[in-house]
Amino acid sequence: MKKFLLSLLCLAGFVAAQAETFVMSEQAPFSAGTTISGIEAWTNGDYTFTPVKGETSATAPAFNKAGDVRLYAANTFTIDCAAGNMSEISFTISAQGKKRMTTVEASTGTMTVTGADDYTCKWVGDAASVTFTVGDKATLGTDGASKAGQLCFTQIDITGAGGGSTTPVVAAPSFSPNGGEVVAGTEVTITCNTEGATIYYTLDGTEPTLNSSVYSAPIAIMESCTLKAMAAAAEMDNSVVTSADFTVIEAAQFGYVMAVTSGKNYLLYSSKKIATPLTGNYGYLQVESATDENGYINTNKLNGFTITAVDGGYTIQDSNGKYVYQTGTYNSFNVSETMPETGAVWTIVPQNDGTMLITNVATGKFIQYDAAYTSYGCYSDARGALPCLYEEGANAQQKPEAPMEEVATIAEWIAKASTANVKITGTATVMYQNGRYMYIQDATSALLVYGDLTNKYNNGDQISNFVGAYKNFNDLIELIPVDSTFSAATAGTAIEPTQVQVEDVATDMMSQYVKISGVEVAATRDDAGAAVANTYTITDNTGSLTLYNQFYNASYYDVVEIIEGTGLTVEGFISVRNGVAQIVPSKVYDPSGVESIELNENAPATYYNLQGVKVNNPANGIYIKVQGSKASKVFVK
Repeated sequence: MKKFLLSLLCLAGFVAAQAETFVMSEQAPFSAGTTISGIEAWTNGDYTFTPVKGETSATAPAFNKAGDVRLYAANTFTIDCAAGNMSEISFTISAQGKKRMTTVEASTGTMTVTGADDYTCKWVGDAASVTFTVGDKATLGTDGASKAGQLCFTQIDITGAGGGSTTPVVAAPSFSPNGGEVVAGTEVTITCNTEGATIYYTLDGTEPTLNSSVYSAPIAIMESCTLKAMAAAAEMDNSVVTSADFTVIEAAQFGYVMAVTSGKNYLLYSSKKIATPLTGNYGYLQVESATDENGYINTNKLNGFTITAVDGGYTIQDSNGKYVYQTGTYNSFNVSETMPETGAVWTIVPQNDGTMLITNVATGKFIQYDAAYTSYGCYSDARGALPCLYEEGANAQQKPEAPMEEVATIAEWIAKASTANVKITGTATVMYQNGRYMYIQDATSALLVYGDLTNKYNNGDQISNFVGAYKNFNDLIELIPVDSTFSAATAGTAIEPTQVQVEDVATDMMSQYVKISGVEVAATRDDAGAAVANTYTITDNTGSLTLYNQFYNASYYDVVEIIEGTGLTVEGFISVRNGVAQIVPSKVYDPSGVESIELNENAPATYYNLQGVKVNNPANGIYIKVQGSKASKVFVK
């Protein structure tokens, strides 16, 4: 919805400044109470809003049911105005936004971003197109800099510059990548949101005109330059000029090695991701995608780390010469221009599978690539994959193939408790998959598979010969999967949950699929009476139990909605946290209401009341309307 706050004054041949308000929950693509992941561009009047995930971002932009648009670290958000230039843009920060407030950069103009009590995010300038880029860490939010940054807002207020032409303006071009250090030959793509616009560009820093080179294909950057572009279209004013500086850096070849030579430059590589140096003084090592081609990786030499022998092990320094160390408080890294007294010495031990166990002497934690968070951290337990080392300028060595241990059943795999990868050769049945969580079972036991999997599975699917490493996370046993070994499944018989009572739930039933009926579900509250996030208490006539809703974030999971009340049924999986059993729900419902409706695409519209009873002549109330493959809640007068 947009509201004109000031009138347009056209009688004297000019246009006064105008302000418009855009409430996010009232925008056409969204609906209050509904979460949408991976939102795309939308248009409202003269304005086009374009959210983009960004090449280095882990999470796509989303609209949350709380009524706010959520932009995550490294997401971009472009606002184009077809009617003329904008002079001011203000974002109304949501409750979630105040927790994760971060820096925001604009492609042009001036940004004012503050945290604390006022939470201001305001742009001032003179442009028909502005692109905002969300910062990396929540440095201005209440959650603090250890959390990823977000820009979450419920409303946007835009003021036009006024006094200008009423002729529509072409949207400003955008670049990908948008400047910075690149390897020679990197291709830059230029896009424009105005349909039919022609893009003109220069590489020598001069302003582009209608006589400049016409963009028709990605541009290869062969030497350092300033790329400028503008766009033009019939019966519209030309766009503003977009500019970006590219610096061509020396690419280097790194070869796989199984031993360290003091003073050499090394890549940390795992799962097609190389670690990159920290941009600040602390954090997790972010990654760039890379490919091992016959033992070699070609990349920016600045991604390397210098490893030097010292008493008791090695030091690791980034391309800026800063020492990489750990304090032990967190699982992240710190860097310092001088070598700290503790936490900067590492041991490096080759493993049978060709990886390296790189352990901090002071903390005992070792470096791993965590696929769940797409970053490198330093952990005390098996959290991810150990890295391989690639040395700059070295001849690639043959990576050893360590013999793979095998067991037949899940129970044998659990008993082995190996933090190295072990294959389960027998057949297991998938019970439930949601995001990184997949529950499986065979005749001997049930198990949680935790990690990103390419293939998706349904209840009853049969899998075998899959590989994973053992992890004990706060007493919950998990299999950390090797994705490539989880192949397409064979369809089987779906597994129904086992009916139990609260008093039956125990830690030795870990990851079993259960159903508890006739329970009361109520939000768990702290001593101050505030609801504990995603935590509930379920009670039947035999006792009470904690229910923790793991699947609450639409950016990562199919959200499981929790309803509170009595006489409810809970289906889910027994989890364990610090020695205490609890339930992770897959479904909470009122068995007296609508649980599911079978759809017939050839059927006419059919109506049901909220108790699931078919109604032939609905009137004056809310009903479930089923027509074709679509079911929706409607109000009938």
